[in-house]
Amino acid sequence: MSDYRFCVSLRITHPNINPDEISKVLDMKPSFSRMVGENRTTPKGQVLDSINKESFWWVALHEDKYLFSKDIYLEDFLASQNQRLLNSAPYFGKLVSEGGYVEYFVGWFANGQLGATFEPSLLKSTAELNISIGLDIYADDE
Repeated sequence: MSDYRFCVSLRITHPNINPDEISKVLDMKPSFSRMVGENRTTPKGQVLDSINKESFWWVALHEDKYLFSKDIYLEDFLASQNQRLLNSAPYFGKLVSEGGYVEYFVGWFANGQLGATFEPSLLKSTAELNISIGLDIYADDE
């Protein structure tokens, strides 16, 4: 298996929540957010000719652009985030019960083969947080 790099963000969509509430409850400043019913904008702030159909909030979960498998494996990083977000489980459950969606969005990059084993304990702790895992995999054939 080759070395790989990855980036992980926490993304939340909801039918009508004010993204400022998410920021306050999680005590995190979003990388980007938008409110349902307002004009859509690009991440750089350009106003588009349409209206947001739902609220959206996302934050990068690490400072560097990428994390590297030689430093931490994807599954270990996700486990550490589950531990970090443990107290948010009731809030995430509330959001999901109201029609929202909470996701770890993973960009996963490698030259060649890559893989991970998501152990039952990781999957269980992620499910208990009501967080889905979305994988965007970018692998170059050699």
